[in-house]
Amino acid sequence: MSAFAAFRKKSVTELFSNEEEDDEEIKYEIGSSDEEVEDKQIIDSDRTRPSSATPTITPSVSRLVLVPEISESRFIPDDDNFLVFDDHIIVGLKTNEYLLVSGQCKITVQRGAVKLNEVDYHHADPERSISIVASFSQSLPMISSTQILDRDGVRDTQNDHNKHLFSSDYKSVVMIANYSTGVEDIGSYWRPFKRFFGFGGESDVESLGEMERLFQSYTFEIVLRNNGSLGMNLDAVWGTDLKSLCENITEDLESSVTMIIGNKNSGKSTLSKTLTNALLLKQRLPVAYLDLDPGQSEFSAPFTLSLTLIHEPIYGMYLFNPHEVVSSHYYGFTTPQQHPDLYISIAKSLLHSFISKLKSQGINLVINTPGWIKGFGMEILNNISNELEPDHLILLSGSLDPGSPENADILSTITHKKSHIFQGIYHQSKYSPSQLRTWNKLLYFHRQNTPSGSHFDFKTHILDKPPLRLPYQVEEDPSFCGLNSVSFLNVDPSEVGKDNIALLLDASIVGFYLIDYEYYSSYQGLQSISPDQPLIMRSALYSDMIDFRATEVSFAGLGMIHSIDTARHCFNIYLPFSVKENLEKHLSNGMKLVMVKGEGDIPPAEFLKPELLKSVSKKSADGSNLPLPYISFESNKVAGVWKMRRNVMRRGQR
Repeated sequence: MSAFAAFRKKSVTELFSNEEEDDEEIKYEIGSSDEEVEDKQIIDSDRTRPSSATPTITPSVSRLVLVPEISESRFIPDDDNFLVFDDHIIVGLKTNEYLLVSGQCKITVQRGAVKLNEVDYHHADPERSISIVASFSQSLPMISSTQILDRDGVRDTQNDHNKHLFSSDYKSVVMIANYSTGVEDIGSYWRPFKRFFGFGGESDVESLGEMERLFQSYTFEIVLRNNGSLGMNLDAVWGTDLKSLCENITEDLESSVTMIIGNKNSGKSTLSKTLTNALLLKQRLPVAYLDLDPGQSEFSAPFTLSLTLIHEPIYGMYLFNPHEVVSSHYYGFTTPQQHPDLYISIAKSLLHSFISKLKSQGINLVINTPGWIKGFGMEILNNISNELEPDHLILLSGSLDPGSPENADILSTITHKKSHIFQGIYHQSKYSPSQLRTWNKLLYFHRQNTPSGSHFDFKTHILDKPPLRLPYQVEEDPSFCGLNSVSFLNVDPSEVGKDNIALLLDASIVGFYLIDYEYYSSYQGLQSISPDQPLIMRSALYSDMIDFRATEVSFAGLGMIHSIDTARHCFNIYLPFSVKENLEKHLSNGMKLVMVKGEGDIPPAEFLKPELLKSVSKKSADGSNLPLPYISFESNKVAGVWKMRRNVMRRGQR
């Protein structure tokens, strides 16, 4: 079955916009969503009935603060304060000066101290650098000069290049160095992201100033004029409340749980990362981050919910790193509404992982939640909070009055110990939630096998490498090594017909679970739809077998199905190296493998190369008939007793 089948109703021009359309800036409205559905009682109300909330600490009513809009750096480069080198620059900052930075870089404070986003204090230390990955999908990090709070630990780095910046004219000196992760090439891979980090390519050069042209040789840029981006000055809005909260959390050595809630686009993710950073800097201990927002996630793989252990402050975007994941599970959808029973079950299992693995170590937990805080969404949040009563509940709101009807209703419904109302920060984004989900998917499947886990390849197309061949089981055979069964979360296979099973899986993202042999064998009821189709595990059996707390069950990661070979009984599939390695290791030890699918849509760019389609479009416009080349199959083996094979390669690339 060809991978192009999933796109058979779309023309070439529908899949890839022309340049004029690509150049358009895409925005979505504050408070809007591409995924809203009506509130429906779709799970047992007795199981989700809110319990009585514990008493709260009522915040005092205060005025809303005007959010400062920082659109450019307060810094004018000259021959004295701005030093240029091949792979880095050195900047001297005077009192009240600050930099707005986009792109990727490493910051090292060489003199004094700086504040990041006006809330995080960093002093000079040549052995400590700050990583920044700042895209135009979010507010940009802000680096400002500040007074040294404590001389202990401050280690200035003075040398022949920067010694003139150690005068009384300057308060802080920073070195900003290139930092390349590979994500800077994503714009050439998928054109809607060509301005993700600011610079849009050769067509934009003519509009740049002299200093802006200079930054084209670096992986970062100092924003010297208003380009539509906004900086992150959080002190005026959250500074005092954040400091008080951190002191409250860290006043003893016991673990604390903080749950952040609010409407869509109210700043939940920003506050979650800001609080995580503040706790990291204050305690020098890792912070656990529970990501429960499947629609706009940075900390989880696509279609999953996860518990992550963060070791370093995050400025800009978090590049998902499987090495930092404590526990994760496949959810399969982008909103809790689509499968609330499954969502709650996974969320509770992740809370259990925190309790069993991290809580006794004194590690704090920050919980980021989806922006569904009305009606049934509130019941879901309360169901989760009942599992592990949050020590602190933070409500992001447009009103700081705890007595307002909306705030009072929320605070009285969700179980918690102490409550805090923070002012919501409402900013428009240049990218919609669906585009950011595409970003997340591309990062997952283009991650390279490096020790850091944070390098990506967007210079070569995924089709430049052949997929793997994963054999699937078609009849009962206890000794079979490969994919043992397939389950669907939102479709009953018996209702779609045996000939359409392949269509449900073709060109889609799926999850894999590894299961202990004896545990798997204790469950009966797999179905054979057709002699050439994989064995089917009905959703009821899947729910019974996949116990998220069971030690016999583990989530192995995601795969992207290229096509299905029913004649050879195998899937042609792309897997990240870490997932492939994990599957080979455990299948060789006799574990069973289950594939599960929810939504699973893939970015069109992954299976249709833009260069090829542009060529086809031009030929079609000329009236020429130029068919797309087909995919041929080989049976080259690679290591692994389960016979995973590299098999698909275009003839022109052999």
